[in-house]
Amino acid sequence: MNTQIWKEDTENQLGAMRIGVCKYLLNEEFSTLWANDTFYTMCGYSEEEYHILFHDSATLFFQQTPKDFEKLKEIVEHAYRNKSQQYECFCRLPVKGGSCLRIHMTGTFAEEQIDGIPVVYVVYTDVEDMMRIRQNLEQEHERLNLALQMEMKTVACIRLMYISNDMQSYMDQLLKEIGEFMHAERAYVFELQNGCMNNTYEWCSDGVESSMEFCQNMDVELLAIWKDFIEQGKNVSIPDVERIQKSFPQTYEVLHVQNIHSIALSPIVQNNKSIGFIGVDNPAPDYMRNFSMLETISYFMSVAMEKKDLNDRLLHNSYYDDLTGVYNRNRYLQDLNQLNGRQIPLGIVYMDINGLKDINDHLGHTYGDKVLTEGASILKKVFNTGAIYRIGGDEFVVFVQGMQEQEFLEQVGILKQAIIGSANCKGAIGHIWTSTCQDISSRITDADEYMYQDKMQFYRKNPNSNRYRCCNDTVLQLADRSVLMQALENQRFEVYLQPKVNFRKELIGGEALIRYHDETGTLIMPNEFIPSLEEARTIRYLDFFAFEQVCRLLSRWHAEGRRLTPLSVNFSRYTLRMADFLGELERIWGNYNVPKQYLEIEIIENDESLDNEFLIMIMERIKRQGYSISIDDFGARYSNMALFINAQLDTLKLDRSMMQDLQNNRRSQMLISSLVQICHNLQMQLIVEGVETKEQFDILKQLDCDGLQGYLIDRPIPVSMFEQKYIKQK
Repeated sequence: MNTQIWKEDTENQLGAMRIGVCKYLLNEEFSTLWANDTFYTMCGYSEEEYHILFHDSATLFFQQTPKDFEKLKEIVEHAYRNKSQQYECFCRLPVKGGSCLRIHMTGTFAEEQIDGIPVVYVVYTDVEDMMRIRQNLEQEHERLNLALQMEMKTVACIRLMYISNDMQSYMDQLLKEIGEFMHAERAYVFELQNGCMNNTYEWCSDGVESSMEFCQNMDVELLAIWKDFIEQGKNVSIPDVERIQKSFPQTYEVLHVQNIHSIALSPIVQNNKSIGFIGVDNPAPDYMRNFSMLETISYFMSVAMEKKDLNDRLLHNSYYDDLTGVYNRNRYLQDLNQLNGRQIPLGIVYMDINGLKDINDHLGHTYGDKVLTEGASILKKVFNTGAIYRIGGDEFVVFVQGMQEQEFLEQVGILKQAIIGSANCKGAIGHIWTSTCQDISSRITDADEYMYQDKMQFYRKNPNSNRYRCCNDTVLQLADRSVLMQALENQRFEVYLQPKVNFRKELIGGEALIRYHDETGTLIMPNEFIPSLEEARTIRYLDFFAFEQVCRLLSRWHAEGRRLTPLSVNFSRYTLRMADFLGELERIWGNYNVPKQYLEIEIIENDESLDNEFLIMIMERIKRQGYSISIDDFGARYSNMALFINAQLDTLKLDRSMMQDLQNNRRSQMLISSLVQICHNLQMQLIVEGVETKEQFDILKQLDCDGLQGYLIDRPIPVSMFEQKYIKQK
């Protein structure tokens, strides 16, 4: 009774563990002598069915899996020959209905024999679930390993895009990395524009011919099968191109002729709009189901393309004038340097638009821009083989290389006729031709001088121009360099000084201002002759004259033992643009060697012809030489806050227009208070110009301004009077 219970318990335990046990004869039929219930349950047959169907023959039973049975026989025979006590193997156990069960088989040779035939006991363990789990784990491991490799490759591809700003330099390698990793035959980029798609980059594996030449200006409708997906920024996958033959025959034909069997695409999106796509042809099946790599790279490619577009625009803006489309001053200086010294003929044209300031003041800057654009168009039409530059607000230069003198002169004649015939654009023209590019700067100066003479003729013929408030011929003649130099030599120009004081009315500096005495002794104010000199580009001689007078004055004060005070000198935009501006400044200073902290260079902030980049660059160079820098007339027309951030300023001078109705204008007071705080935070001082009343003085003092300048303190006065009133002996 106890033995029966033990057998039942054992059978139950074996059943629960899905372990079958069989006893076999080692004959040809591998006859089954006995099997437990679990074995029959595992194979799906009852004991009776097994006897009837297979006649207790394992050979017949394993007919469904003959390879497994052959393998099993070899293992058993080998173990028996080698007198091993046991053997084991994995094989498939046939199951009723035609399926199989993966099992682990352990055989043990018994000592008993039946009719001289050995007996073996075999234990069958169901490992189906375990094998399934193992297989799932292996698949998951492969998936994770693939994902890891894909992530590493994606990072490598992204790194490629960020080591260079030149897409062309890395795209071939990038597509090669993608194509080889995905085991594809081809990787490529298409860009979409104006209803067409163009294959702009391509990589092909060995033995695959390029299709790039034939994939240009293709109708985007060929993408009909996935057009909506691309436009919506969704990925596209076609595992089997044959499936679209009937529904999209045109697209199928395009793909089929290129031997494309499968395709994967990921759109390149900018500003919620697809601008192209990156794709691979005939990748390995695993990559058809995983878009993460292509999707990530397409995103960063979008960023790279946007960066490329931005760099292209910045490069274009570095060398081209936005308004007229001709080259700008940067390109002019670059080409000038490259041309200098070359042994080729060169024609030079210098053209300045007449009366542009009048046009801007009376007709508006939009109309002024139209005049500039028309002037550039005339130059481009006449000198279609020349290099045209806009080097200033109203100045153009043309270089014509390799043209003989007679032909060049004929072109200049055509230009003059075109300017005469223009209803809007009137320009002064100077020109010169040289057989070589030796000392090209001097040749440009010559052309410049001829242009000035032409401009003087214009203003003599147009006396009603508001460009000058004094149009007498004496002032106009100052535009002639020789006349100006003679006037300077004859001491017709005189430096006046206007004091700057703090709010204790102590002297903190002075501003040098120029006055002109004509032949009758009449004192002429700068607003009557400065515009003429600027227009003729002779203003630089007067600017450097004023600077030298200030250096000489400070040197004398020092020698006489007087207390030194900083003096500021205004410089015109045309003087600042001189290639050797700082060199000339240093040459003059070197003759007097006064402490540079007493020399302040004033630059007018409201001059729109000086772009930020140039203004900041020249300020940095002046500052490096040790001079102080002051921004004059701040707030007169517009305020350039970028200068606060990028330029190392010492003084900000607030324009006199801010003083209008100051005592009643709370907004003006708040603005000045804010500017004072900004200046102090940036270690700058704020000086207010045009202070004329005690009320203005008191308000500015309360706002914590650093100093003032204006008629309340004193008007501009001759140097001798300034010395008597403000410069004392030590």
